[in-house]
Order: sequence, then C-alpha cells, then structure tokens
Amino acid sequence: MKCPKPLKVNRLFIWKARLGLIKSILFDIKGKGKLKLLQNKKLSDDEEYILSYKSIKFILTSRHGLGLLSIPYYEPRVYDIILQSRGNVFIDIGSFEGGYVLFTYKNFKEIVAVEPFPDNLKILEKNIRLNNINNVKIVNKAVSSKRGRVKLYLADNPYNSSIVFNSNRYVEVETITLDELLSPYNSIDLVKIDVEGAELDVIKSGISQLHKVKKIVIEVRNQYENEIDSILIKEGFKKCILEDRGHEKNILYYVGE
Repeated sequence: MKCPKPLKVNRLFIWKARLGLIKSILFDIKGKGKLKLLQNKKLSDDEEYILSYKSIKFILTSRHGLGLLSIPYYEPRVYDIILQSRGNVFIDIGSFEGGYVLFTYKNFKEIVAVEPFPDNLKILEKNIRLNNINNVKIVNKAVSSKRGRVKLYLADNPYNSSIVFNSNRYVEVETITLDELLSPYNSIDLVKIDVEGAELDVIKSGISQLHKVKKIVIEVRNQYENEIDSILIKEGFKKCILEDRGHEKNILYYVGE
C-alpha cells in the first residue's frame, strides 16, 4: 500500500473536526437526545437516550456517545483503514463503548471486543443488543503481560482510564495476554489497540502470536514508538503513520505490499 504523509492534528484540524461533528449531529443523527447535543447541554447522570446514526443505534449518556460520533472526524485515517478492512477476525482492544464494533460488524465473521472498564462495558453491551449484533465476543479484561488482576485507574473522561497512569480512583480488573487472545485463531485480519499508554506492554504480551496478524492499528505514545517499531518490524511488519498528535501517533503496521 502507498503510505500517505501523516495527518497533523493541529488547531486547523481540530476546528474542521468540530465543524464536521456539528454537521453530522445536524443531519445524520435522529432521536430525542439530539437536541441536547445541539444545545451542548450536559446530561444528568441518570439520563439515557437511544440515538441513530446512519444505519446504527447507540446509547447517549453524560459520559458516552459523543466519542463514538467523533471517530470519523477526530481520527479519520484510522476510521478509513478500519472501515475498509474485511475478513474473518477483528480484535478490538480498548473497545470502549463499541464505536468500531458498530461500524464494522458486517465486515468480519467474528469480532473480539476487549474492554475492562465497567461503565464502558455496560454501554458496549447495550449498543450491541440495540443493533442485534451476534458475531461479537466481549472480553471483560485488561490486556497485560501478566495474568491476574491489575488496578485500572479511572479518569474523568471514561476514554482515558488506564492501567498505567495513576489516579486516586481505581477498580481492580482481570487481565489476559495478547498471546491468549490471538492463540485460538490461525489468522487475524485486524487488531486495533487503544489502551492509553499500555500499548508497549500489550505488544510484548503477544510476541509469539504476532505472525498471525495482517494489520495492527495502534495509538502509540512517543516514548514507546521506537521499541514498538523494533518489535513489529522484526516480525515483518511495515509502518505507516496515520495521524500525528505531537505527543502520540496513530500508526498502522501491516504485512504485504
């Protein structure tokens, strides 16, 4: 594949993304919660709406829903790569509320959605039921190099909860290695990794099974990029930087042309 020049996430990019999101809310969204989005009103903790976006339905709460809508505008290259992918198996590590599951469930025979955070898990399960999806396996665990239990530190934004960055609030969750996730399959078409700073640990936990994977889309902090490069390029992957946010990048690693 031809790798385009990385998309720089700067002020102009953010402005265009916000404009695109507003247009999408105006023209693509249906449901009672649409007015709340347009008015930019914060929902109360007990408010919950079912909205439809093009062909999918999803839950809108005070902490979920807007992130799903933002995907095509705030990470457009990742969105395009993942939506263009087809095949048998897609493993989504850091599935959150299931945005990419909802966008791609018709593209794959099986999707494994990995999400350890309890609040995200509830919304993920609801979104899957709303759309009558039956080819998704949910794994309620954190991917780590060690089996057992780890602390999942909770952020104000549920998309930023992490097993790496400390906070005063946390829950304990079970762990699974990437090796264990990949081992049941002879071939994996796509792996997406968005784990808020734990990406190097995830990659290291799957080295013996990486030869099965065709494409990996991963959010990489700058301090881990060189080491992840050395592991994946040694395994035969090529690298394409999709989006550059300055402190982190969205990167596609792939095998083949």
